[in-house]
Amino acid sequence: MKDKIINFETAKLAKDKGFNIHCIDCYMFDGKPTLDIDGRLEENNKIYAPTQTLLQKWLREKHKIVIYIQPKMYLYYEWHIITTNDHIISSERSYDWEELLESALYESLKLIDNNL
Repeated sequence: MKDKIINFETAKLAKDKGFNIHCIDCYMFDGKPTLDIDGRLEENNKIYAPTQTLLQKWLREKHKIVIYIQPKMYLYYEWHIITTNDHIISSERSYDWEELLESALYESLKLIDNNL
């Protein structure tokens, strides 16, 4: 098993919201995945592509946004986002955990004020 890398759209939004933790997996600005194993790609030529787990941790530790996936009946899942003011956002259901987590990560990033 391997932790899933976030998709290009989520990576672009994460970069816009200040995510800047070095990752080996990256995207070029045209969406093409690439690797930056030795750090040779220039910062302005890549978008870091963290794992879903790393981005979820960054959201929790840096922005106090907590995501959790809740199993429901009939083997589907639902995501919930809790913000610092205890505002709970719940939405979307899916049978695919990683697909649902990707959606929650994207929605969580949209909650971040760019002035932070």
